[in-house]
Formats: sequence, structure tokens, C-alpha cells
Amino acid sequence: MAILRLVFRLALRNRGRTLITALGVGVTLLAFLTLRTLVATWYSVNQANSSSDQFEVRHKISIAFPIYRRMAERIRAIPGVEEVSALIWFTGNYKDERRRFGQLAVEPTFFDIHPEYAAPADQMASYLADLSGALVGVELAKKYGWQLGDKITLTGTLFPGEWDLTLRAIYPGEDAPDQARLYMHYKHLNLLDERAHRLVVKASPAAANKIDAVFANSGTPTRTESQLSVQQSWASWSIVVTNAIHYAGALVLAVLMLVLGNAMAMAARDATREYAAMRAIGYRSRHVMAIVMAEGVVIALAGVALGLVVAPSALRALAKLLEQRLGGSWQLALDPGVTLIAAATGLVASMIASALPAWRSGHLPIAEALKRTT
Repeated sequence: MAILRLVFRLALRNRGRTLITALGVGVTLLAFLTLRTLVATWYSVNQANSSSDQFEVRHKISIAFPIYRRMAERIRAIPGVEEVSALIWFTGNYKDERRRFGQLAVEPTFFDIHPEYAAPADQMASYLADLSGALVGVELAKKYGWQLGDKITLTGTLFPGEWDLTLRAIYPGEDAPDQARLYMHYKHLNLLDERAHRLVVKASPAAANKIDAVFANSGTPTRTESQLSVQQSWASWSIVVTNAIHYAGALVLAVLMLVLGNAMAMAARDATREYAAMRAIGYRSRHVMAIVMAEGVVIALAGVALGLVVAPSALRALAKLLEQRLGGSWQLALDPGVTLIAAATGLVASMIASALPAWRSGHLPIAEALKRTT
């Protein structure tokens, strides 16, 4: 207990410096935690948004090439295929270019394949009965204050012009990975060529493996991918971003060690005579080193606690900013695993940062240390 009191007394020797150091640790830990949460959320959503019987069919060459809704009939004829739906990315603007969110034109069968995006039965019936109807996620409805029956006007980019929709249904979103999408009817686009970006298919894996062979010698060769494969493809396209986040996380840890290392070096210098006196009355070098490192851990713990307290509010603010800038629904919450890694990393970094000041304090000759006045 006496050693603990000594450690706390030394840590509070210069309260201003200790507070600033703890704040620095808290801020750097918060930055590291935020970056790791972004990466963890990205991959967890990709894993969750997949099913073994859900597939997507696109053009074999590139997603930039269209496929066609009429191909769905040939796919349905394959034994083991349960349902098919055409899908178009509408990509329009709501009021201005800053208000963007996921907008998909689909057929009614889409909701048999993805029931997680279906609204309550009465609302679904109203949506399906209205060709200009819209179905939106609960988060999107909250964001813009939409109520059932409201008019929603989108300015098309891929499909120019003003598109007037009527909100007929709101999906609850308990199981939906994205709670900020808008769905409209594929037929509302009135595409005479029946083009689509993808065909969404519900089928057994064996049936899905036969789809590409059906169109192998046609003018529109296909590539059929499981939903997990599609999500992994998106992840590979974003690998530069995720790598940048990893490098930024490493840089944050380096800043953490520099901040704490500098503070501990100054603290150890201020306490040089105390450490020398301790060694003169019988304390060994390892005892002094342990006290210095313990002081660094105490300060780091204060910073870690501060960072963890502020983190939930910071993540909510970041999620709101991402929704405003990028659209969609961002659910950023503290993950226990990420939190544990961040806290452990902060403590390990504090021990590394304290190692050199601790070694110097424990090995400086006693006579020389006692002569120092600062």
C-alpha cells in the first residue's frame, strides 16, 4: 500500500502536466478506437449481410455492363431456383446533392429474397399496389421526418428528371443491415430495354452454379456470386482505405508513446533526487524502475478511462457525420473486442514509453543523482 501511495504521489507531483498527459493519452486512444471501430464495423456488416441461398448475377465482364430483366425467366427454369428479382441503382438526389442515400429499384419478388427489408403486411400491400410508391428504412424516415403518405421527389442522375414518389411503407430494420435505404418499383422506371445492374437470386448453391452456363454463349455472359463474395469484393475495392486506417492507427500509437514518453521523462527528471535517496537507503534499481513504470501506467489508465467515457458520444457524432456526407445508415458502437484491444494497446504503449525513463532512473549513479537540483 505504501508503494501505491508513493506511485500516486509521484504521479500527482505536477498535476497540470499529469492532466495534460492523461488528456493526450485519452485523445490518442479515442482516435485509435474510432479507427478500429470503423474497420470492425465494415467487416462485421459485410459478414452479417450474407446468406447461403442468396446470390447476385451480374455481367461477366464488369458491373458497368448491364444485364436484362428478361433473363430472369431462364434463371427461374433452373431446378433449385426459388426466386429472381431485377435490381437497379437509382442514385438520385433528394433536394440537393448533399442529401444522398441508397436508392434501389426492385421487383416485388426482391422482398421474398430479402424479407429483412419488408415492411409490416398492411404497409407492404399499400406499397405493392402503388407503382409510384416508395418503401424506406426507419432511420431514413426519422432523418427527414417522413410520414406515410408524404411525397418524395428525387432528382435523377442516371435517370434524369424529377421522380415523384409516395411513401407507402417503412421497414422496421431490426434485422436489416442498412436502415437508410429507399426502394421503388422497377416498373416505375419504364425501361423498354429491361436493363438492370444485377439480378438478385434465391437458390441452392448447386442451382446457382448452373446459371453462368446457361448464358455462357449468349451476348450477355454472366457471373454469379454469393452475397458474401459480393461483400468481399466491395471490401477488396476498399482495401486502400482500410490499409490507410491501419497505418493511421499505427501512427496514433506512435504519437501516444511520444506524448507519454516525453511526460515520463520530465517526471523522472523531476524526481531524480527522490529516486537516488530511495536507492541510497536500500531500494534496488529494479524497484525504482518498477515505480517509474507504475507511474506511467497510472497516468495511462486515467487517459484510457477518459477515452472510453467519451468514445460512445464521439462514435455517435461520427456516425451522424458519415450519414450526412455519404448517406446510408452507420451504426457505430463500441465493440467489446475492439475496446479491449484499444485499452490493452494503450497500456502496453505506456509501458514501452516509460521503459527508457525508468531505466535511466534506476541506473543513474546515486552520487550524481543527488547532486542534481532539477
